[in-house]
Amino acid sequence: MRAVGVEFASDANAPRLNVWVNREVIVAAGAMQTPALLQLSGIGERSHLESLGVNVVVDLPGVGKNLQEQTQSAIGWSSEFVENIQSLSGLIAYPDMKALFGNADKAAQVAGSIWGGIKQWAADAAAAGALVSASAGEALFNVQADLMINKGVGLVELFFNNGYPNGGLGVTLWNLLPFARGSVRIASADPFTPLRVETRAFSTEADKTMQIQGARMTRQIFKSAPLRNLVTEENQPAAEVPDDDNGGSDENWWNYISKSWVNVNHPIATCSMMLESYGGVVDGNLRVYHTQNLRIVDASVLPHQLSAHLSATLYGLAENAADIIKSGR
Repeated sequence: MRAVGVEFASDANAPRLNVWVNREVIVAAGAMQTPALLQLSGIGERSHLESLGVNVVVDLPGVGKNLQEQTQSAIGWSSEFVENIQSLSGLIAYPDMKALFGNADKAAQVAGSIWGGIKQWAADAAAAGALVSASAGEALFNVQADLMINKGVGLVELFFNNGYPNGGLGVTLWNLLPFARGSVRIASADPFTPLRVETRAFSTEADKTMQIQGARMTRQIFKSAPLRNLVTEENQPAAEVPDDDNGGSDENWWNYISKSWVNVNHPIATCSMMLESYGGVVDGNLRVYHTQNLRIVDASVLPHQLSAHLSATLYGLAENAADIIKSGR
């Protein structure tokens, strides 16, 4: 199929306008709106589009699936010195499996639970419409587990702050590589109807484990010198998660996290660059499968989360896209 242009309007009541193209259409609307634009244009899962009366142009089931978003929690301590600390915000730690769990035996135990859970997590995600199939999910999760367990990548981000969350010193933390998979779907053929977005946050035990251990590790950092010398007492979650020899129980930490977490706003992967059989939407040249001149250049093409923030990777993606298009590939 060949894209001939783009139709747009400022709001639901405004006139529709069209821009016609001689070469290509490049979509860079982000991990939420890019799959929505494709679905509105008839590119997506046939059964979903037909149920909304959208004419199917390309039956591509992966559009809008494989959504991955990170989940953020906050730990805070009161401090008398916060006004005199100038350069704390922006300091970041990325502990790997062994650093996060403190010893090799515990890390091995968590690794075993990850390998043992992959089959069920993939089946659950496929049943929820977040992956094209359970077998595809297993293949993707095995790659991710290998990175986490055998390659030493960062699993949790600890982002230091001064003044947040409660005026003292704090850390916002999140699980960098969640196994939860969600979806983005249009709810109507009307482009101004809100989307249906399901992140399925914490739908796997591994994601809960990483978030809890990241919070526990943060508490331990604040209790240790030299940071302990700059703070007086924990003000979040404080007594809500009673301290003990283990830094707080899993049950109490999960009770706190489940009520207070927020999205990090790093959504990716809803038009992934990978094999179509795995749910891929674009090929290695960022061209949408079964189209001649439609490319995607945004976070939706990243197939799985990074142990980092997205911005630098997306700058690199855009630079490579420019080279690809210039070369005529």
